[in-house]
Amino acid sequence: METFVVREIGELEVVAKQVLAVLESKLVADGPAVLALSGDLGSGKTTFMQVVARMLGVTEVVVSPTFVVMKHYVLPTENSVFTDLYHLDAYRIEDEDEMRPLGFSELLALPRALIAIEWAERIASLLPENTTKLSFHITGDTRTITLT
Repeated sequence: METFVVREIGELEVVAKQVLAVLESKLVADGPAVLALSGDLGSGKTTFMQVVARMLGVTEVVVSPTFVVMKHYVLPTENSVFTDLYHLDAYRIEDEDEMRPLGFSELLALPRALIAIEWAERIASLLPENTTKLSFHITGDTRTITLT
């Protein structure tokens, strides 16, 4: 477990580098690396994902996929061991069966993909055992991010 205290958005890059290193080490030959993000509204989950996406070479504007549930970004292969980034938001998911039409189980079989899920606690039983967890807590202008 590692804890980061973030007071400015620029400090998220340090956290993102560490998290990406952990995710790269967990990438398995026959499946993706999965990142579960949890925390209250406004705690920084989407902002963190914007930083991660930028670091992986995404040039599109990255917004929370709350209403579409999932966004897919093809990554430039020269920048990362990952070929694809899937950014999901389970906030509106009321029953884990709602993940079936999204092809969630098929996503979990994609090699070299990074699957990042905001509000992942809503689909906890669907997450693979080697999921990396990142929790966000906010107090005033300070965010505490815990990596497990």
